[in-house]
Amino acid sequence: MSRRIRDLEPHVQGVAGDWLRLCGAKGVPVLVYCTKRTLSEQLALWKKGRELKPGEDPAKASSWVRTPGCRIVTKARPGSSFHNYGLALDAAPYEFLVERDLTIAKKLDWTPFASKADETAFRDTGGLGYLDKRWRVMVEAADEVGLEWAGRWPRFIEYVHFQLTAGVTLAELRSNA
Repeated sequence: MSRRIRDLEPHVQGVAGDWLRLCGAKGVPVLVYCTKRTLSEQLALWKKGRELKPGEDPAKASSWVRTPGCRIVTKARPGSSFHNYGLALDAAPYEFLVERDLTIAKKLDWTPFASKADETAFRDTGGLGYLDKRWRVMVEAADEVGLEWAGRWPRFIEYVHFQLTAGVTLAELRSNA
């Protein structure tokens, strides 16, 4: 899996760069940890949290079941993610923890809410005021440059996912691949 902005489609590279600069100018450093994924990388991600039923056909989605005690990380099978076409990136705000002028760690913030109640209120109202300040900056900057934030999706909400599809559908992308 790539983390490089240059692996995104050229029009997405520019928008992603503008977004990162805008977040940085507002005091929020952002770590992009996934951009383009190959189909085999997407399959490996899709399999996380799933196991194949004994004797079943691995090509059929219904042959797979949730692995007990594991979390499914994506519903997108190969070719069903905008990452596969260089149109999406996953990112989170981060900060360096410094002690006596030495960086001792990086802190990533994977959730945009201080509490479950804030998340519920956001889901009910869509109000960005329920977001952590850093996430609010990221989402407002994404809106400003035209990136879609998957934290607003009604199903399979993915707070770290941002994409620029320009109205193209996955079906169209698959038919052109």
